[in-house]
Amino acid sequence: MASRFPPRRAIALTAGFVAAALVVYVGWTSLTAPDTASVVDSLRAAGATVTERPSSGGFSFLHGSPHHLLVNGQDVWMYEYPAPALAEVDASSISADGSTFHTGIGPFGSTVIVDYIAPPHFYKTGRVIALYVGRDAETLRLLRLQDDRGLRPCRSPRPGSGSPDEEAVRASARSPAPPRA
Repeated sequence: MASRFPPRRAIALTAGFVAAALVVYVGWTSLTAPDTASVVDSLRAAGATVTERPSSGGFSFLHGSPHHLLVNGQDVWMYEYPAPALAEVDASSISADGSTFHTGIGPFGSTVIVDYIAPPHFYKTGRVIALYVGRDAETLRLLRLQDDRGLRPCRSPRPGSGSPDEEAVRASARSPAPPRA
């Protein structure tokens, strides 16, 4: 004779299994996903000179821990999150052109508009969102070289828009990547 669980117990067991699975997932991805140090190592391996600068806090609408870097003399901000899912939440709030952020959930939130001095370029990999504001083709190329490691634009520019990000992609496609060790 098969024993049946009472409905409340079945729901509690299911909720327990789901919670345990989420804990394992978040823990595993937090341990294995790229962090700021691994992105910096990848940039250096690609030939970039990377130095860490004192952080002055970063943006309040990105919730990761800010790291201010100089990549070949260009300012790049890396925001490191405890888990990749949290980085994805912030990445999904960034508009396609990088100038608008939606904070909150659905209609319960606000929109922040940022006026940059140059085009913003957001990239995400694992637990890290990188922000570069500028037009330096070499810096854009170095950030794009990380593609096979998972560093990708948070939002892709419209094809044919002629954006500096799109031009850097075309330039990096024409120039061969340096050999990897």
